[in-house]
Amino acid sequence: MSNDPGKYPFTRGIYKNMYKDKLWTMRQYSGFTSAQESNKRYQYLISQGVTGLSVAFDLPTQIGYDSDHIMSEGEVGKVGVPITSIHDMEKLFKDINLKNISTSMTINSTAAILLSMYIVLAEKNKISIDKLNGTIQNDILKEYLVRGTYIYPPNQSMRLITDIFSFCEQHMPKWNPISISGYHMQEAGANLDLELIRAGELTPVFFGSAMTDFGVKPFLDNFLDMAQGPVARNTTQGPVDPLRETF
Repeated sequence: MSNDPGKYPFTRGIYKNMYKDKLWTMRQYSGFTSAQESNKRYQYLISQGVTGLSVAFDLPTQIGYDSDHIMSEGEVGKVGVPITSIHDMEKLFKDINLKNISTSMTINSTAAILLSMYIVLAEKNKISIDKLNGTIQNDILKEYLVRGTYIYPPNQSMRLITDIFSFCEQHMPKWNPISISGYHMQEAGANLDLELIRAGELTPVFFGSAMTDFGVKPFLDNFLDMAQGPVARNTTQGPVDPLRETF
């Protein structure tokens, strides 16, 4: 095991020079009542020098309901921006060059749908998707554990997520296909130890195993990047090591 930055298990960072070469992207998590209002906010942030956007979606969008569905009543635009169609996505990113911005989308059950819309938007603007930078949260396990905004059965959900991994590896090398979120565990009553075990150790192994089960070739760096900090990377090393031989 190495303690050097840029070397497995990456206890001092995943890049050799880390932030000496480039500062981390700073974002403000935001999504307002409508795509138009959210776009105004994004335009303002970009005008102030921001190079990364973080999109908050409303609850109906998170669980796959259109804004005019009866189940969406009272929730449209409440905790984020409502996105029902590609037209909403066009309004959300109007006059924003997707090639020059990094976009993080906090979305899980419907991550494949929102990512697809983002891809279509890029293609309509003649931007090759291999140039797109960004992240989708895509962490369905924590939805089953604590948040509850899942749609499909677990096995089918895991298949959908691992298909996204495979697609991004082949076609969107600059895109992060998952962002493991641990703090929801604390909000649901877990202590730091349980949060760390779930986010830093169990989740990478579960997703790695699912990729193997569904015939998707795992790519190790993505799972190591899931770990939460140096301690989590050390705890992840043990469970991940046996999987390394199959990667």
